[in-house]
Amino acid sequence: MLLNKIHSNLFLDLIILVALLTSCQKDSPSEVQKERFIKSFGGAYNNIAMDVLYNNGNYYLLGNSPDKEGIYSIYLAKADEFGNRIWEQNYTIDSASTQANHLIKLEKQPGFAIIGSVITDATRYFSDMCLLIVDEQGLRLKQVVYTDSLNQIGKCITELALGELVMVATEAINSTANANAALFYKTDVDGKNVREPSEIPGINVSISGICNNNDDDFIYVAGSDNGKPRMHLIKPDGDYESWSKIDIVGQINSIVKNTDNRLFISGYYTIGSNGANDVMVAEIEYNTEFTNMEIVWQTALGFSGNDRGMNVNLTSENHLIISGTTQDIQLNTNDIYLVETDDLGNAIKSSTYGGSGNELGVKSIQAPDTKIVTLSTANIGSNSMITLMKQGW
Repeated sequence: MLLNKIHSNLFLDLIILVALLTSCQKDSPSEVQKERFIKSFGGAYNNIAMDVLYNNGNYYLLGNSPDKEGIYSIYLAKADEFGNRIWEQNYTIDSASTQANHLIKLEKQPGFAIIGSVITDATRYFSDMCLLIVDEQGLRLKQVVYTDSLNQIGKCITELALGELVMVATEAINSTANANAALFYKTDVDGKNVREPSEIPGINVSISGICNNNDDDFIYVAGSDNGKPRMHLIKPDGDYESWSKIDIVGQINSIVKNTDNRLFISGYYTIGSNGANDVMVAEIEYNTEFTNMEIVWQTALGFSGNDRGMNVNLTSENHLIISGTTQDIQLNTNDIYLVETDDLGNAIKSSTYGGSGNELGVKSIQAPDTKIVTLSTANIGSNSMITLMKQGW
């Protein structure tokens, strides 16, 4: 367990308030702002942070933002190295509620790809998976809606060596509420299907993460089936290879592979007698028959309350950065929880950041100066904002 928890509730509330009041003002470059900043993004209602990446000196923030009628649009913002907003865009398809899950930078064609879903039958609240490709100014270049199944939610996307796309969705395979399946697509560079989607039936299937190294034999997809952790192994040609169990109890929320081709996951599970969740981080490998994912090592991180890992990412030293949430027992709220470990799960340093509301660390990335930049969702009164925070440890 990690003990050095940093409480900065009042301080962070004041910083967030200042950020909201000055979010339209561009900061002048300064040594302080190179070291740390907190910036807020989104509309007037409950904004939800989803993903962040760094490209050519700028941050790209993905989220979902509703209007006053509750119609969601995909929110994408570009920020400079100080967290200043350069532009922001909102996207809907046919004016229907549209939400995103994952953002990638495309390498074989210009722009960025966003996978998500759009409500195509509001009377039954059914969705179809959608793909948006936008340029570096946020202008929509391509848009595809997939209508291969019933209720379908686009979850993860990756680009292959020749520019094709592999996308993963969950779909309802019948009218039973929890009878869901994983659906795998392979498309050309324009997002058009080049083969029939592969369907892996299950019970209450969820998909939580994807990773792909172009020099690897497989694409790795993390998820669960009937509440039990599972891992998909997919060949780059899009063929389904294996749907393997992992012998742990808990929830996998993220997966990453380092430069040594070692595979790491993060999420949460319940250990001990108090019934609280702890952050889980583990290294896993698959056996040669692809029938089982084996644990190399596994670590629990956190405090006495409910703690959850939402994302695991890598530093330039091949250390792990886990972003998530920890429960503030005194205030009964959730704070951002960040922890850095070595490649064996040994904690090196950690911090918590939170105000009087609930904050969730969604994803952290390493800036070129090796500082950590964290995307989060932060409650401000009865609403929430997308925040981008750069901090020293």
